[in-house]
Amino acid sequence: MRSVSLTDLREWLADDSDFVVFRHPNSDVIWILKAESTLSINAFSELTEIPSGFIFAPFDLNNSPVLILQGEKIALSASEQGCSFSNTSQPIENSNQRNTICQDYEKDFSIFKQALQKGDFQKLVLARGEEFSTQADPILLFQEACVAYPNSMVYLLNNQHCGMWLGATPEVLLENDGSQLHTIALAGTMPAAQQPCVWSEKNRREQSIVTDYLRKNIGSFGKIINEHGPYTYPSAHLVHLKTDLYLQAKKEHITQLICSIHPTPAVCGIPKSEALQFINSHESLQREYYAGFLGYVDSDESFRLFVNLRCMKWTTSTTVRLIAGGGLLSDSILEQEWNETKMKMQTLLRLPSF
Repeated sequence: MRSVSLTDLREWLADDSDFVVFRHPNSDVIWILKAESTLSINAFSELTEIPSGFIFAPFDLNNSPVLILQGEKIALSASEQGCSFSNTSQPIENSNQRNTICQDYEKDFSIFKQALQKGDFQKLVLARGEEFSTQADPILLFQEACVAYPNSMVYLLNNQHCGMWLGATPEVLLENDGSQLHTIALAGTMPAAQQPCVWSEKNRREQSIVTDYLRKNIGSFGKIINEHGPYTYPSAHLVHLKTDLYLQAKKEHITQLICSIHPTPAVCGIPKSEALQFINSHESLQREYYAGFLGYVDSDESFRLFVNLRCMKWTTSTTVRLIAGGGLLSDSILEQEWNETKMKMQTLLRLPSF
């Protein structure tokens, strides 16, 4: 297998080529794929099998196409795997980050909470975007994120259909190692520095809603063979509540299984179809590929898909939009939810080159 260097990657970036570079959680291998072609799929649920390649799917599968970048996946040269950045930085407050609650978010929160208090929904997830100016080198940001967040899926993707995105997501949607499928319920957020780690009733209820939803949906496609959790899971400067679910299912059901669980209540709401419609109608943010899913697919028996969280999109060459959200229940408090989105944006804002 031939090697690829950072020089190649920078040339592709300068040429605005379609590519993706990514690093799986708890791995030292960085993979690069220069797209020879991109499949744009508008009816993902109708696929009998998932084509091989790097998949980049939207939050709403009915609003934007599922993109699959196809080409040879090549490991970055071993001599260039590392990064000079030392992971000693502490969470910082970006001087450009908004300190006061923006009007759009406050308006959206009020509409969402009214629907929850009326009993229309058990849970809703409200997201927002915030624009930042930056001269940061995208490739260096990717390298820094790999070092800072070893247990996250880190990626940098550029594609003519969706633009350029960078993310460091802690959340598995679905993965298959050939012997079993694995998904997780990840909900509830606290600063890692907050000790002792005592979870509120709101966070525990939120996590339970996601777990119950996944247990019900995946159980209709196969046999759940193991469950572990909930337990406290560290992710960057935050911690979450996490439950692992393992199951066996027939490979011909994989696409339907993905569509059944996506978007999960961790990024959407309950009931799912009504929550998805409500978010599309009332949320000020156009989510596009935020809270969608991504990952490399070898075959139906070998893939790793992650929810697209802790991410940002370049809107111009020097402007990025960071996106973050949080789960709302009927008793959610505006200031607490706003601060949670600020904490989540810090995942990328705290990178030294930003």
